Amino acid sequence: MNYVLDGHKLPWHMERVAAWQRGERIAPVTMDVAWTTACNYRCEFCAAAFQTGQRASIPTERIKLFLEDAAFLGVRGMVIMSDGESTLHPYWAESILYGKALGMDMAAASNGYLLKPEKADKVLSHLTYLRIN
Repeated sequence: MNYVLDGHKLPWHMERVAAWQRGERIAPVTMDVAWTTACNYRCEFCAAAFQTGQRASIPTERIKLFLEDAAFLGVRGMVIMSDGESTLHPYWAESILYGKALGMDMAAASNGYLLKPEKADKVLSHLTYLRIN
């Protein structure tokens, strides 16, 4: 097998590069998103805590519309991260399933504390990867 390990993903998306060169509007290949800034930890080294000092979440209906728009525009993958703990959003697991059903690759990052077996079983087969921070 011939592996390319240079760390640069651009050659895998040359059709997007060509469209951009033609002056077309293109969608991102992947997006990093945050449904909430809430967190169940108070890490003193956390950079997110210094960004706004506020904790807020995007309403579920807005997330659904956002996922639909992203899929429609041609976004291929989405990473649900957060400037907090993503699993605290009540729609976290369902957003993974919905994004996957819309045809996007889904990934997530979490501190893992709230990722109990029933929640993990629901989403793991729908994730490209899960990063535990």
